[in-house]
Amino acid sequence: MTESGSKRRGGWLIAVGALIGLLFLLIALIPMGLSSQWGKGRILAMAEPHIPGEVQVDSLSLSWFGAQNIGGIVYHDQQAGLQVKTAEVNVAKGLVSFLLDRGDLGTVTIVRPDILLRLPEPAPEGTGSPTEPSPEGRPAGETAPAEPEAGPDAEQETLALPPLSGILIVKDGSVGLIRSGGQAEAVARDVNLEVDIASLAEDISYSLALAAPDGKGSMTGKGKVTLQGLDTVLGTIRPSGTLQVSGWEISQLLGLASVYATVPSGSGLLESSVSFDGALNDGISLTGTVDLLDLALTGGPLGDDRPTLERTSVEFASTVGTESVEVSSLTLASPLANGSLKASIASMGPLQFETDLNIDLQKVASQFPRTLNLQEGLEITAGLLAVEGQLQALEGQNSFRGEAL
Repeated sequence: MTESGSKRRGGWLIAVGALIGLLFLLIALIPMGLSSQWGKGRILAMAEPHIPGEVQVDSLSLSWFGAQNIGGIVYHDQQAGLQVKTAEVNVAKGLVSFLLDRGDLGTVTIVRPDILLRLPEPAPEGTGSPTEPSPEGRPAGETAPAEPEAGPDAEQETLALPPLSGILIVKDGSVGLIRSGGQAEAVARDVNLEVDIASLAEDISYSLALAAPDGKGSMTGKGKVTLQGLDTVLGTIRPSGTLQVSGWEISQLLGLASVYATVPSGSGLLESSVSFDGALNDGISLTGTVDLLDLALTGGPLGDDRPTLERTSVEFASTVGTESVEVSSLTLASPLANGSLKASIASMGPLQFETDLNIDLQKVASQFPRTLNLQEGLEITAGLLAVEGQLQALEGQNSFRGEAL
């Protein structure tokens, strides 16, 4: 009996051991099953109701202890006019680590994302005559709108953030725009971005570098965003950082602007350096310089004039808040004019401008003869117009004081 009982116990131990081994094997094979075509389809089917657009994935490789890789992602949102293609998304953290600490995303690397945005259609001209208004000032047949419920100001709204941390890296990306005809046009290439989120309750640091479509111009930036805890008030979010633009050809920018406004075409190089710091509640301080080199314009409102300017520089210092914009100083230096401007614009206060401008009449006339409608043969050989003025507007009452010499 003892020998028989020992054999039975040994059989049970073998069976239990085999069952445990089979269980571990099944658990170990879960990532492999989810990485298969069947598993990929199941995951996409579960995610589809929560995604506003369409998602396609070429390959999926999951691991309990190794990195997670998603290859050949295509995302298309027709309503938002957004299309994203990326060669690969790599998550350095294993699935076991996610189960132990779901708040830490680890390092997520997006390789060669190609982002296309569809330009919104410009507003059609001549949309018809407006409907005859009612005596109360509303179109005929339209009832008075309901009074909106009182709510908190935008700068006092609270933003609830999840307890997440991690590092996001974007490598060798590109950004393009789709015009109304369906033609894609590149606006930036070699896009590299790194966002370090130690905690959403603390500072979020970032660095950015990208190149112009021609590969010559560049833009770089770095800074941080300071939050006030997971339940932070929007108005207390404090961005700070710097942005530099070097050798950026503006011809494409003018072409895009011409879709929505009557602007001239042309060429020139943009150089700029801007720094910013502050929060909406207290005002965000913006300071910097903008230089335009070898500017040449033609067409649009200029008609037959083709002005060229070797260098135009603007230096500014301003503060932007939720209800006001204050330009404490703006200095212009160009071959045509030199001067300064101060301004204050508030939603509930007066509109104030103060300027001191010196205009070279000879150079202005030589650059814009047809715009100024100068008589043929008339030539201005010298002249300087000095303008000083102050403008204040409040509740429909305007006052202007100026002097021209």
